[in-house]
Amino acid sequence: MIVQENDINRLTPTQQAMLIYSLYAPESKAYCEQICYTYRGPLNAAAFATAWQRVIARHEILRTSFSTDDAERFSRLVHAEATLPFQQHDWRGLSANEQESRRDAFLKADCDRGFDLGTAPLIRVALLKTDDEAFWIVVSNHHIILDGWSMSLVRAEVSQFYQQLAHDRETDLKEAPDFTSYLKWLEQQDTQQAEKFWRAELAGI
Repeated sequence: MIVQENDINRLTPTQQAMLIYSLYAPESKAYCEQICYTYRGPLNAAAFATAWQRVIARHEILRTSFSTDDAERFSRLVHAEATLPFQQHDWRGLSANEQESRRDAFLKADCDRGFDLGTAPLIRVALLKTDDEAFWIVVSNHHIILDGWSMSLVRAEVSQFYQQLAHDRETDLKEAPDFTSYLKWLEQQDTQQAEKFWRAELAGI
């Protein structure tokens, strides 16, 4: 693990709340985000895994872990590298009912596994093969690094990298946004004005 000194930063208020809750109730699965979708067609598993790894290398938030060593100041640590946990299972020899039963058990076990917030990346991918050209793809992450809207962007980037790797197509990806810049922008906001706004919006509730 290599973390540069200038890559140790404060959290957003939302991340702070999630981290505190995760420490208070470590058994809770409230922030385990999990999607499972079907893919039909030929799939180059090695290229697919590499495409995910390239997206992780591209975004610092996907290479981030969280430190709780100082109770007065939580920190996020951006790692120079973070290797994606990637699983493959071949269930082609099973009946459709057995495949669905295995899938449901896998999804539960995967969610129960949770995430170690001190270890990056806080995302993992599994490829469950059900036929020669049929797969279930499972993507799990901690909500502290991604929400549903962001995940749709991540999956779109994975698709572009996969097309480049498997089919030699060009990507049109621009430079990745800088999460640290967003933190700096947050620090410049007038929190008193924000509190005044929300107190007015929620008056009487």
